[in-house]
Amino acid sequence: MTPTGPSRGGRPWRSRLPVPRHSTVVAYLALFIALGGSAAALSEINGKEIINRTISGSKLMKHTLSGTQINLSSLGTVPSATYATSAGTATTAAHADTASSATTATSATTAGNAVTLDGLSSSAFLATGGTAANSNQLGGVAAQPAFQSLPLDNCSAEGSGYVAPGYMVDAFGFVHLEGSISCSGSLAFTLPTAARPAGTVGFPLHDISSDNTDTQLIVYSSGLAYLLTSENSWPPVSLDGITFRAG
Repeated sequence: MTPTGPSRGGRPWRSRLPVPRHSTVVAYLALFIALGGSAAALSEINGKEIINRTISGSKLMKHTLSGTQINLSSLGTVPSATYATSAGTATTAAHADTASSATTATSATTAGNAVTLDGLSSSAFLATGGTAANSNQLGGVAAQPAFQSLPLDNCSAEGSGYVAPGYMVDAFGFVHLEGSISCSGSLAFTLPTAARPAGTVGFPLHDISSDNTDTQLIVYSSGLAYLLTSENSWPPVSLDGITFRAG
């Protein structure tokens, strides 16, 4: 229907709508498409609409992923945990940087070979209550041995309260006598070969009964030891302190 208006010159006046140009139509069409696309972009995007491997890590916010979203078994070794993958034979290595064979290395920096000390095994050290192989030596020299019973001839030990007569050859080759004797004859005792002097030696003796010192002991290289006295009998004497080098 063609719109009509007041008549003009006896004929009704008709108005015509302008025909849009082609360029105008194209412009409006582009505008509608652009507006429609923006509206679509405002809707929520789900995983089905994203192409695999198209979002990089730089597009994600920091600290937004956790173990729930990550397959931990697919991760490699953490750089600062070089020694965390193996601790040798360590039972406990709470703070150990290296614990190759330590049974327990709670706070050890390195326990490469905890079963040794300075490279020495446990057999190189004395156990509690043990005795060292060279415990009878002092500075590489054998310690003083015990006194041996003196082989008496015409004498006997003085009795209770006195040290028994004996001899000892020390590590330096010196003979030591001790004890007290009572004799009934001049030959007092005979020393064994290892305790004999190279030549004759004599010593004054102390009379333990009367403080008389007029008695002497003479020891020959043969080991025979005699008492010499000006008395009519042989008084009990002490051998303590007599020392000479063995020949």
